[in-house]
Amino acid sequence: MNQEKELLDKIIDYKNFTMVLLAVAVLLNAGISLKGFELAEKKLWFVLAVQFTCMLFAFLFMILHVKWTKKLIDRGNRRH
Repeated sequence: MNQEKELLDKIIDYKNFTMVLLAVAVLLNAGISLKGFELAEKKLWFVLAVQFTCMLFAFLFMILHVKWTKKLIDRGNRRH
């Protein structure tokens, strides 16, 4: 029972991390769009790199979310 609680906590954490990272990436993109690409090239590349990194980690956390969800479902099916 304790392991299932830990798995559920991980699933919720990964989902929350994914949503936060996607929100940051969207807000960065909106900021660039609203500014009209007026940022200096060095700053623009930095913002784009941060945006890409957020999206990459969001994708990674979504994969982990799906993996742990499947594991929790499998554990529930084995008990019944």
